[in-house]
Amino acid sequence: IGTSPRFPIPYPALVAFKQTIQGHFLNNIQAMDKKWVKGEGIRSYEETAAIRYFSPDLVSLQVHKIQGGWLRPIHFYHGLNYQLVDGKVRKLKLSDLFEPKSGWKRELPLLVGKKLPAVLSREKKEGHLIFLESVPKVIDDLKLDLLEQFSVSPAGIEFHLPSIYSSPRNGSHHVTLSFKLLKPYLLKNG
Repeated sequence: IGTSPRFPIPYPALVAFKQTIQGHFLNNIQAMDKKWVKGEGIRSYEETAAIRYFSPDLVSLQVHKIQGGWLRPIHFYHGLNYQLVDGKVRKLKLSDLFEPKSGWKRELPLLVGKKLPAVLSREKKEGHLIFLESVPKVIDDLKLDLLEQFSVSPAGIEFHLPSIYSSPRNGSHHVTLSFKLLKPYLLKNG
């Protein structure tokens, strides 16, 4: 598969990461093929990934999908995170990163909501925010389920928010919260 990430595999167990990631992309391609055969779906589809973090027990990808017609493709971003636990690969969920009793479920939407206006301001200057006349100072109505698309990077946790304020061309808003900012909520042994 041309879109599969290429990285050296220093440990035999990491072969499982590669197989899992290839399986993800292959399943998506097969699903699109079925739609095209039925005459459903879209005219074009592209899915690529950038490795945001890689270690012997964790791989985090930022996936970029482009779907659509000829003139106005729609861009989507999401995270794809896998963890190696006891020799088996499993999907990493947001809740896997945080201490259960730390209050993270309440605080995380507030922290992202404080950073999001700066991201929206930048996007507005770039011409992506066609539906927003002015940028609010704080976004205080974010829900936790909007934060489920994330990647892990050396900079922190990157959230890929749906394009509720932007034109479809832009696809997602990206907000990164540093590990330093998140330290009170993160798992101590994570």
